[in-house]
Amino acid sequence: MSYHVLIAEPNPTRAAVIQHGLEGLADTCHAHAVGDGTEVLDYLFALGKYSGQSGESWPQLLFLNLDLPSDQAIGVLRVLQRLNDAQQQLLPVVIGLSDHIHSQTCEHAIALGIQSLVPIPHSDRCLVSRIRQVARYWLELDQTIVVNRWAEHIVRPVS
Repeated sequence: MSYHVLIAEPNPTRAAVIQHGLEGLADTCHAHAVGDGTEVLDYLFALGKYSGQSGESWPQLLFLNLDLPSDQAIGVLRVLQRLNDAQQQLLPVVIGLSDHIHSQTCEHAIALGIQSLVPIPHSDRCLVSRIRQVARYWLELDQTIVVNRWAEHIVRPVS
């Protein structure tokens, strides 16, 4: 099975470490990194430089750095929550990453529905280990993504 993962991380070095941590998971794991909340929304809705991408690249996982500047992460979560409320789109599992897990932003993110909160360790090696553990759980152990992918393809009768 092929998986798509979106990484929202303003630090390009850390984004590369996270991408490296995702290599080799599942049969095929395509990871794409963006640097801010605007790029997350552009990627998800195929806007701007992502306007040509197909719906096949919709991510199953979103690693969202909650420490993005100007509450951008909270803005992304609000948009995803509105989509969820409108049931317009199968949403990615959102994994919040933060250097400050006891912050008000993290509490707000939890209230907006992130599925996991992962503290960012100081060591790249520890970060890779955590990313792999969390991604493996959501992509391989938890079957919510598989069931949701199956449900996308059900044709419902018109009433």
